[in-house]
Amino acid sequence: MNDKKTLQHVAEYLVASRNMTKKDAEIFAGAFFELIETALEKDCYVKVKGLGTFRLIKVDSRESVNVNTGE
Repeated sequence: MNDKKTLQHVAEYLVASRNMTKKDAEIFAGAFFELIETALEKDCYVKVKGLGTFRLIKVDSRESVNVNTGE
């Protein structure tokens, strides 16, 4: 499952499957993911039944190489 889905894809799905207006679907999808983001900032862990588990993982910073310049 490498297909990336955007907020727009979610809104389009809601319009097609739930008989919502495009505006209402975009508002709902935006608010839903904003809620997840806010919860992650607070608790670092969110579980949505039927969708999945979201959590923040601390990753140490590292140096990268610019592939164009080699720097």
